[in-house]
Formats: sequence, C-alpha cells, structure tokens
Amino acid sequence: MILLTGYASLETAIESLRLGAHDYLVKPSSSQDIRTSVSQGLERARNMKHRRLLLRAIRDNVEELTGEGLSLEAGDTRSRTQTAGAPVITPVATMTIGPLTIYPGRYQISVGEQPIDLTPTEFDLLLYLAAHRGRVVPCSELVREVRGYTLGENEAREVIRPHVSNLRRKLKASGRTRTSS
Repeated sequence: MILLTGYASLETAIESLRLGAHDYLVKPSSSQDIRTSVSQGLERARNMKHRRLLLRAIRDNVEELTGEGLSLEAGDTRSRTQTAGAPVITPVATMTIGPLTIYPGRYQISVGEQPIDLTPTEFDLLLYLAAHRGRVVPCSELVREVRGYTLGENEAREVIRPHVSNLRRKLKASGRTRTSS
C-alpha cells in the first residue's frame, strides 16, 4: 500500500508505515516518484515471496535430513496483510534448527541465546545457502538470487564476497561469545 496525502504529518507517516504501508508520498508527487515507489513495492513483494520460499525449502530439507519436524514457533515478529481495507496482523513463525533460530521479519538470527543482527543481504544469503546446503553455489547464482541481478562469475565474486565475509565474522563472533560465557 502506498499512501499519497496532501496533509502530511510525522504522526500519520509513522502510523501508516507501522500499519504496513510501503511508502508515504506527499502531494504534489511527480509521476516518476509514484512509478519509483510502485516499482520498489513490487520488488519488496518479490523479495518477501522469495524469502518465504527459501524458508520453506530449509524446513523441508531439515525434515528430510533429520526425519523430524522443524520447530516452527509463533514469535513476536508480525506480518501485516490487508483485508477489506483494514490491516490484519498475524504472527510469523520463527524457525529453529539446532542452536540456530531464524526471525524472518527482523533480519535477525540467534545462535543459542546470542542474537545476531544481519543486513537484508546477509539474511537472504544465509537463507539461500541453508536451502542449498550440500552443494557449491556459484557466486553468480548468489548475486542473481540474493541481490536480483545477473553478473559474470568474477564480478559476482567481488560483489558477494564482502557479504559472505561479514556473515562468517558475525557467526564466528557469536560462537566465541557462547563458548566464553
């Protein structure tokens, strides 16, 4: 949902975004601003759908490997949907795989009791790698699936390498914190 208003205020902007609006535009807005907002909203919807598919693939892979159901618990992360003009807030499941808990709506994971904040790219990268574990994933595939554009392997390696390094660093730091506690 994109809100377009001629009576903008900080309070209404915050409230509309809190209730699930994608964007808050103030009149007069150019047609380019509106097209850009719609384009970004569609991209965000595609990314959320992709993230849900990755989470489902991770759950299915874990169930297949362990023969057990994956722990899906209702967390305090919430999803907003529109029904007859009114937002409906529903809990989004958190996913637990061994000591790792994934909080889909927050770009956050935890290892044991140690929370780890991730960037959206790091979060999507972790989901994609977890869903495709057991095989080497080319950098060009990671960039295409996680970032949404196509590059040659050498360029893709340069784009994705810092994100992989940051993700590894954060996971290693959480392991050191857990063992030193």
